[in-house]
Amino acid sequence: MKNLFKIFFFILVFVNITKADSPLTSTLFDGVYNDIDIVKQAKKKGTINNKIAKFLHSKDNSIDEKAAVICAIGFNINGTDNAEHYSKIIFKKSLSELDIKSIDADDAFCIGYLQALDDYFHPAKAIPYLEAAQQELNTSFTAAVILAIVKAQEIMDNGDWCKMWDITYKVYNDKSLYTDMREGAKKIIKDYMILYKC
Repeated sequence: MKNLFKIFFFILVFVNITKADSPLTSTLFDGVYNDIDIVKQAKKKGTINNKIAKFLHSKDNSIDEKAAVICAIGFNINGTDNAEHYSKIIFKKSLSELDIKSIDADDAFCIGYLQALDDYFHPAKAIPYLEAAQQELNTSFTAAVILAIVKAQEIMDNGDWCKMWDITYKVYNDKSLYTDMREGAKKIIKDYMILYKC
């Protein structure tokens, strides 16, 4: 009976997850920020341009709004080059020429999240940027949860799905983090990631 329950549980989880795809492509929270004009523009455009890059680079804009813009740009199953375009627009150099230590935390965060969505089948290359950002933005819920989503995406490929919820759960229960993301966005992420709870 116990084994039957386990089989049923994993079938249920598998159906829910395959229907929803994966952490990076199923935690799309940009709609919560649709009152911000550039979020709507990013959704419509579906790629980075000078205006969007300048918004992401500006110190005047909060990290959660930047995350919402990147989320709105979205992904393409065939891959995109938004992180590369961002680097060329802002730093006038390609990502391969960019020294991660020479950029500030917000830029590292933006490049990391863009890069993760650019090629969500291979998220590992985005993690160093997001980790560098999170070291400096160490009280930011947004920085921590996006890093968790990207790490979960990488874990998904290894098949250790229970860990995907574990790393997300730690972020949601970390009392040292400042809630710099809208509650609706937090709920979208949590409601999907909890599907991996074992």
